[in-house]
Amino acid sequence: MREMHINVSNMMACGGGGTSPLWRQMLADLYDCPVKTTQNKEGPALGVALLAAVGTGIYSSVPEACKAVIKEDKVQPPIAENSEKYEKVYELYRKLYPRMKQTFAELSEL
Repeated sequence: MREMHINVSNMMACGGGGTSPLWRQMLADLYDCPVKTTQNKEGPALGVALLAAVGTGIYSSVPEACKAVIKEDKVQPPIAENSEKYEKVYELYRKLYPRMKQTFAELSEL
């Protein structure tokens, strides 16, 4: 995300992964931002319903529909110490990957 100059300041998780406190904590720590869940657990179906509601004129825009329907549930804040550890691992990955790229290509040929 950084390389694309996208600042992630908060995140919403729903469905299977969103129900896991461990997964939410990992995301919060990795992105160093709060990860929220929704009261409604039907992410894809709800998304389609919201698009249909906008398409039929019930709501004038997707943001309006989301604001009216999607309600937050749990919030998983990042743990600063964990974020720092992930950052160190990421920096090591950034050094290793270019050196290993050709080796990975050779490995995939086996």
